[in-house]
Amino acid sequence: MSAKKIKGSKKRFETTEEIVGLSQRATDYARENPYMIIAAVAGIFLLLGIIWGVSSYRQANERRARAEYSKIMQGWPANDFAGHKDWDKLVPKLQDFIKQHQGTQPALNAQLDLAQAYFWMKRYDDSAKVANTLLNETSAENPLRPLVRYHLALTYEEMNKIDDAITQWKDLAKAGVKGLERETSWHLARLYADKKEYTKAVEQYENALKSNGGYPSTQQIQQELEMAKLKTAPVSNGSKKGSAQPNSQG
Repeated sequence: MSAKKIKGSKKRFETTEEIVGLSQRATDYARENPYMIIAAVAGIFLLLGIIWGVSSYRQANERRARAEYSKIMQGWPANDFAGHKDWDKLVPKLQDFIKQHQGTQPALNAQLDLAQAYFWMKRYDDSAKVANTLLNETSAENPLRPLVRYHLALTYEEMNKIDDAITQWKDLAKAGVKGLERETSWHLARLYADKKEYTKAVEQYENALKSNGGYPSTQQIQQELEMAKLKTAPVSNGSKKGSAQPNSQG
């Protein structure tokens, strides 16, 4: 037992010598190259200062942007979006704000607002363009993305771009946004019905009925489902209208 202890103590002693030796070499290097050490330390502080400065600058920009954005949104209608008379006054304010505050979260919010303003002005091409730009500027984790896809889907429906609308509703369904499952499936069902793809329409109507949500109503979905099912029923091969009838004998 004592031999093992002595051997272990020797290893610890050798390790201590190595640490002391390394520390001594570092001390000697610092004494021989003082300016290099000072420069390295100064570089570290400079880097930390830059990081802190950039962070502070961004935070200040965000605060200023939020304050200005709040003022602009005072002109946003509380209701009756379609009947709002001052969209043309609000649009240039949003455009200027977006240019001045690029890279901030309020500027991203303002882009969605601008897309919605164009939508209510029936400028659907402009609305889709702004929304697609915003979609490209946001990460997959950004909470705005489902809202942008929802807006794009409705916009494409108004433009009668059925396939583009279907793509957006499908992507929204993949995102799994709680509370939108029923409406998403319902929109897909109607779009498939417009394409006369009634089997897919029936499937989506049934998905809508199984999903949570208050819109649209169960009664409306059931009625539209029955109509779609009628379109999928096979055509009877019985007698056709206008076919010749046998002459009666008398």
